[in-house]
Amino acid sequence: MKTFSDRWRQLEWDDIRLRINGKTAADVERALNASRLDREDMMALLSPAAADYLEPMAQRAQRLTRQRFGNTVSFYVPLYLSNLCANDCTYCGFSMSNRIKRKTLDEVDIQRECDAYP
Repeated sequence: MKTFSDRWRQLEWDDIRLRINGKTAADVERALNASRLDREDMMALLSPAAADYLEPMAQRAQRLTRQRFGNTVSFYVPLYLSNLCANDCTYCGFSMSNRIKRKTLDEVDIQRECDAYP
């Protein structure tokens, strides 16, 4: 079975770039009116021709979101058991090169964190 990385490396990026940049306003409108999007529709919505269609795209996205998830908001509270990390991601505050005090929560600290959120 091919991995995502394998498939990613096999893509013809020059061809994809040409196809995206070749999309027209008519392609964008067709994609916005399609009941189900295919690859060409996605390319149209990512194309420069779609710049004038941001509001209709946002409205469609909102309709689909409400249709699939309802009119609800989910609340997610991450519980970090430790800020130790062996990676050096430039965007992350836990990055190993970031000079912060490191801590791993014990059972008492974990319970205190859990109790802080209803």
